Amino acid sequence: DGNMAPKKKANPTPGCPEDEIERNLQKIKDALEEALETGRKAVAKGNDLEKKEKKTFAEAEEALKSFERSCSEKIAERDDLIRQLADRLSEYEEDTKATITDLNKKFHTLLSENDSLQQEIARQEARKLSEVTVSTGDGLVDD
Repeated sequence: DGNMAPKKKANPTPGCPEDEIERNLQKIKDALEEALETGRKAVAKGNDLEKKEKKTFAEAEEALKSFERSCSEKIAERDDLIRQLADRLSEYEEDTKATITDLNKKFHTLLSENDSLQQEIARQEARKLSEVTVSTGDGLVDD
């Protein structure tokens, strides 16, 4: 119908004033908004912590990979040095064997020369003794 009169409020609960109900509803609304804001802050803080944790994990993972690369490089360097030392040792061993062989040959040559010299000395001494014996007439040989 065409009646534009304002509607009347429903009767409040007996013994409970309407403004007290409004205050209590406002308190509940404020508490819910505060809880919602606290929840939002907790989620944001959790997200920040998760980002920091992921960043820290990524940094630790990169540091570990870097350490592994460094270790691999050091192991490769060590293995290369071992190979070089083994090669040098092999060369020294071959040189030492050649030197020993050469010294053995020289030693046997010197022994042979020594034997020849001793035989020559013995012959010369025998010749001199023979000459002395012949010239003095002492001995078993008669001329």
